[in-house]
Amino acid sequence: MYFNKTFEQDDEFEDDMIDDKRYDPKSDEHRIKLDDTRKTRLTLKHINQMRRNYEAHMQEMAEETELIQAQYATPVQPAE
Repeated sequence: MYFNKTFEQDDEFEDDMIDDKRYDPKSDEHRIKLDDTRKTRLTLKHINQMRRNYEAHMQEMAEETELIQAQYATPVQPAE
């Protein structure tokens, strides 16, 4: 969860948070216990979650790269 960048003063606090598509609350329902030695199977659901994580990561990296390029770009010389 990240803060929504379009925050307005009238919004409630819960509306300020946005989902980053990496956390699924349903995945917390079935925890593996220490004495459970069975190997988990990789399902299509797991593969799709990994793909969404990868896509979200790549989008964050692209946004960060744009920000870094803007910060360290060569300044434009004013015309004399």
